[in-house]
Amino acid sequence: IERVAYGLAAESFWGRNRVMRITYEELVKDPEITLKGLCHWLDIDYQNEMVKAAAFIVPEYVSGQHVLIGKLPNAERINAWEKVLTPRQIEVFERLTSDFLRYLGYAPKYGLKARSMTRMERFIWGIREMFMGYFINKIRYKVRIEKVKINDRLKRIKKREHTESSHFF
Repeated sequence: IERVAYGLAAESFWGRNRVMRITYEELVKDPEITLKGLCHWLDIDYQNEMVKAAAFIVPEYVSGQHVLIGKLPNAERINAWEKVLTPRQIEVFERLTSDFLRYLGYAPKYGLKARSMTRMERFIWGIREMFMGYFINKIRYKVRIEKVKINDRLKRIKKREHTESSHFF
């Protein structure tokens, strides 16, 4: 929410001639035209590879979270959030972001009827965040470190094998 607020503030302060707003829907529905327009606005050359985003390699330890990177945008996924989030999660999100949603032209599902999180929901959310932040992230970090160590060992072994095999010639 904070980054969206900064973007809107910049747009308001500097105007549309210095800040270009692109919606997720525009980018996903017609990525080529949207990116060509952005490139023209930035005065840089458009390249076909920009739509594919194939040059970006996701680190292995977060690849499960970013399975769509490197794939072509899919307009059928525009409303995928409706299937992933529960109705209550959507309601809470709308309660927290209703001003932004209306300002950006999105029609909320719950409108003024959207309820805030209850104390129990805030408590459970806090416990979950604490658990995720403390335990799960520590486990992920350790797994990441182990993968790096394994990759380093494999590189050293390959280098040693290459060095040893080059001595015979």
